[in-house]
Amino acid sequence: MLSDTAGALWAALLFFAFSLMLGYLVYATVRWVASRGSIAEGRRAGRSVGVVLGVVIGLGVFLVCYASSLAGFYDLQLRGDHVVLHYLFPERYVTRLAVNLLKVEKEPAFKSRWRLVVHDVDGAVYQSTLSSQQDVQKAYALLDPVIEPEALPLP
Repeated sequence: MLSDTAGALWAALLFFAFSLMLGYLVYATVRWVASRGSIAEGRRAGRSVGVVLGVVIGLGVFLVCYASSLAGFYDLQLRGDHVVLHYLFPERYVTRLAVNLLKVEKEPAFKSRWRLVVHDVDGAVYQSTLSSQQDVQKAYALLDPVIEPEALPLP
């Protein structure tokens, strides 16, 4: 396990609530500014502009929070000759043959957090979520021995 899934769920809910609140604040502000006018058409236009701006800004903030701290796989398992990566947002499992993995790396990230990065022969890159250095080191030690770069076909 690379990261705490319960903590990630709470963080996602917190980010979502913050984004929802920010989107509503933008909507209410635009609606209030539009209501200061005297033309009814301007009020209706202000409502639709407020909804669009609120949704765009709220969704943008949530996506930035997701990409910066929640994106990536949370669990790495070896099952025979397969490597299984478990993603939490959205919930899915990615299964790759161990012989198709090209390399695995440990990368420092933000504020003493680390990521495990797995490359496969097809050019796909799989990154873990932000984790402690010890958890990334354990996952690296588990995965590194099964990667056999000499078994890959030469280009």
